[in-house]
Amino acid sequence: MPSLTPPKPSHPPPPNWPPEIHYLTAPFYGGLPSEVVSLVKSKRAPPNHQPSANVEIKLVTDPQHPAFGQRGLYAKKKLKQGELILWYTGHVHLDPEPDPKLREEREKSDYDLTLVSRLDSLLPFPLALSTSTDATPAPPPPPFWNSLGVAVDASKCGNQARFINDYRGVPPILSSSSKSTPSSAPPPSKKGSKSTTTSKKAPPAPKSKPSAFFHSVRTTSLDVPPVLNPDKTTPSERAVKEGELRMGIFVLKEEGIAKGEEILIR
Repeated sequence: MPSLTPPKPSHPPPPNWPPEIHYLTAPFYGGLPSEVVSLVKSKRAPPNHQPSANVEIKLVTDPQHPAFGQRGLYAKKKLKQGELILWYTGHVHLDPEPDPKLREEREKSDYDLTLVSRLDSLLPFPLALSTSTDATPAPPPPPFWNSLGVAVDASKCGNQARFINDYRGVPPILSSSSKSTPSSAPPPSKKGSKSTTTSKKAPPAPKSKPSAFFHSVRTTSLDVPPVLNPDKTTPSERAVKEGELRMGIFVLKEEGIAKGEEILIR
């Protein structure tokens, strides 16, 4: 059985990295069948990467934050809409796992993301859908490939991206103008006079919004073009002969993400 022990990283982890989590500088494919690795990793994989200069790991200090006292991911510089923030690295595995024990672990993980839902969609596109009678037909994929996918889990090993928090329940960032806006409550009535104002319901509390999104892409480089539409990925884009299938985190907000702002995923 292939080793499930992650490899030693090629460089030290970034500041505030927890010692109990194994730091990765590239995706870990331990336990993934070799025929699947050849489709996911392909011929030209990106090089190992250094900790991202776009982000930093910090402790969450806001008591109203759902992750108070835990870690979050914050922008170290202004990030533009569509920009790749960093790659989401972890243990790449079959989804669902064939082993019942591992399957149960994945189902309980909050860090497990689907790279692709069907293995047969990773086949080179012309071979997967070719109907030409002139060419020698490619051997059909195993029948179970249409019910298995590939996912990446960063619960036990990963990179900075594993510390990104969900936007739900996070207090919104108030602008300086909203902080200084005078109260809209009516002035108190004079003593002895009857108030003619009617009480207004308090406006609903503002909600936080996501600033980033997950998006799986093929790449031979650690830099990729901006992605402005998170839903625009076709099977032909994933089924290429070169490049590694990876999960990226891209900027969602039209105005971008400000320096020092926590990056929140949708």
